[in-house]
Amino acid sequence: MKRVILMALGLLALVMALAACSSVPVREAYTAAGESSNPNNVTEQDEFSAFEDLNVVIELNRHSHKLLLQAVFRPLATGQEYWTNVQEAEETTGTVLLGLSWDGTTGGEPWPSGEWQVDILVDQEVEDTVSFTVRPATEPIETEDPLQPPPQG
Repeated sequence: MKRVILMALGLLALVMALAACSSVPVREAYTAAGESSNPNNVTEQDEFSAFEDLNVVIELNRHSHKLLLQAVFRPLATGQEYWTNVQEAEETTGTVLLGLSWDGTTGGEPWPSGEWQVDILVDQEVEDTVSFTVRPATEPIETEDPLQPPPQG
């Protein structure tokens, strides 16, 4: 009886180990705001201003080999694509941050407003897609001169 139980436990451990190695690489992905290359220093967010950096945080399942990660950001209205650099995730890497700097990518122009998607590629295959929104760019707000009286009438 003991032998059967030990064999069953061994078989269960083997099945769990194989399942962990063969599972999909991305556990969760979400867009985030912040100017950092560290995923712990950004904040989950699904709506951005037209002048913010665009980031996607990718939480990985356990993996037994190095993964190549890349993201493609795309405003749905224009179909234009903004590709991040490829980043390698070693076997011990659990979370990766990929992003675009708005001023470095667009030359200081605002991002196109509206609905966007970001495709997460692992080893050149799309593994997940996340949707988010970019608010329209607004004109600078003109403030009244505090030394002048407010206009009459």
